[in-house]
Formats: sequence, C-alpha cells, structure tokens
Amino acid sequence: MGRHKIQNGHDRMLKLASPIITTYTQHAHLLSILGGYEPAHGWIYSNYINLYSNKYLQESSWADFYFPKPYELRPSDHCEWLTTQKLHRSLIKDHWGEFLEFLKYAIDHGWYLHLMLDYFHIAGSSHFESSHRIHDALLYGYDLNKGLIYACDFLIGTSYGSYSIPIQKINPAFDDGELSWNSDYLNGIVYLYRLDPDRKDGFVIENVFRSMKRYLEASVLEYWDMYNFGNQKRIVFGKDYYGALSAYLRNQPEPEELDLRMFYLLYDHKKMMTRRFDYLTKSGFTDPAILPSLSEIEGQCKTIVNLCLKYKVSRHIKEMNKISDFLKDAEEKEYEVLSKAIG
Repeated sequence: MGRHKIQNGHDRMLKLASPIITTYTQHAHLLSILGGYEPAHGWIYSNYINLYSNKYLQESSWADFYFPKPYELRPSDHCEWLTTQKLHRSLIKDHWGEFLEFLKYAIDHGWYLHLMLDYFHIAGSSHFESSHRIHDALLYGYDLNKGLIYACDFLIGTSYGSYSIPIQKINPAFDDGELSWNSDYLNGIVYLYRLDPDRKDGFVIENVFRSMKRYLEASVLEYWDMYNFGNQKRIVFGKDYYGALSAYLRNQPEPEELDLRMFYLLYDHKKMMTRRFDYLTKSGFTDPAILPSLSEIEGQCKTIVNLCLKYKVSRHIKEMNKISDFLKDAEEKEYEVLSKAIG
C-alpha cells in the first residue's frame, strides 16, 4: 500500500501503510493510518492484546480484539493519536449539497473519511451494477486530473487493499446507501480521522504485561464485569478463545458454513503478538530469544486458516482433526512462552 502526500490544488493523497490486522475494516482502517506514523506504534502495541468472543460461535460467529465499551465505541474512539469527528450523513448533504465537495474539503484539511458506500456503483466489486450492498470504506485521496477517488476496503478482490473510484461515481455511492439490502452498522455516521502530532508517547510497559497476564488468565474483562454482567456467561475471554474455536469446529454440522474470520482473527492476534515483542525487544524491554517461538506460533495459526479453507471444501474429518490438534498445540506453546516472557 502506498505512502504518498501530494497537494497542488488538483490532487491530494494522505499517507497510508499496510495494516497488521485485516480481519475487520475498523482495525484495518485505523492501522493503515497509524502504521505509517512511528510515534503511534507504542499505542498500537499497547493495545490489540486481549480477545473476546461469543461462547457458542455456531449460534453467532462474532469475536474481536478487546477495547473498553466494545458494543458502544469503536477502536478509533480510544486512540489518543487521532482526533476524531462524527458527522451524520444528512448534515453533510444539507450543508455541502454533494458529497464530493465535502470529501475534497476534508482531505485537503488532513482528514481521512470512514463511511458506508454503496458498491453497486464501484467497478471491480462483485456487487457492481447488480446489488445495492453497502460496506465501510476508508477514503484517503483524490486526483481531479485523473478523475479518481482513492479508497481502502475488502470488497475489491479478496483481501484488504487500495483501489480507485471514478469521481463521477462517488456521489451516487454515497447517496444510494439507503437502497441497500444490508444494514448500516455505522448508523448513518461519517467518521473523520486526523493524526495529532502534538500527542506524547504514553507507552508504559507495565500496562502491556498486565494486559497479557489477563489474556493468559482468560479473566472476565472490565466491560462485562462492571457494565454488562448479564452477558458475560455467553462470552469467552483471552486464551479461552482457542477452546471456543475448537467447539465451533465440532458443533458446526456444515463445514462450508464455517466463518473463516473467526480463525483469521486468531492469526491476526499472533501476527500482532510477534510484532509487539519485536518492538519490545528493540526498545530493550524483552529478550530477543522469544521471537522464534512467537513466529512459530504465528505460522501454526496461518496453517490453521489454510486448513480451514481445505476443510470447507473437502469436508474431510481428518482436516478438522488436524485443525483441532494445531489449536491445542498453539495454545499450549503460547501459554508457556508468554508466561516466561512476562514473569
């Protein structure tokens, strides 16, 4: 993913980096912005430590990284390196007339835009001119000479990445969201993000180790302990996510219906853990001897994703058994390695 910054009145592209985490757009968008800004790396590695998921994934496949108030606030609301604004789509229409004018104004002033677009109007999407399907994209640039808007999302191709939208399509892609058959989980809000260079690095190693300890203990997290007690019995925390995935495999009667995001989230978690300890090692907090073990666990979890892909197609019980074995082995190795690392 490119890292550009052009400003001459006709085009502007804000800086982006390839995100570490790509299971969900809310994390991929945020880390695309922060990843290219080194002072914010301490914040990244102080977060994305704990996991939570529905206990019975076969009933509702949802799992995610933990941030406080997970059902009310998005991770960007917790990030001290971003200034965030929220505007309702109706306000933009009423004040600016057309979305393109607002987009240019926002990007010219350094704001990334996170919003729902209708992929009926976006070439390259499987929904192009066939289905009004909305999804949340990150807009980060425009080029008036080329007639293009630059965005990131999953719905072009099979993985998260950048793509361009013809400039004449951006207004209908914004306006026609109300025609969609799926729900607007941003609730009509356009999120604006801008890096705040005046922030100071608040990295505290004790916070990282305490969060890791809670991950290993599979402790009930604060939100469910204090604000949503009734829901906690249906949620698993921390390393117990491995067990939830194993139960999901056993109890899902139709392998082709497995939600691969649940397994990819595990892989994303291990990718982040490896990079976190690389950061901690370079900062003088941990011994580099831990890195090969973490890379091995990360590789195991990537293998789990690939085996899940095979299992969805083959339906062979031997593939399911392999996945279960890899899950058990990765869990045991991770517990041993992290327990030694944090003391």
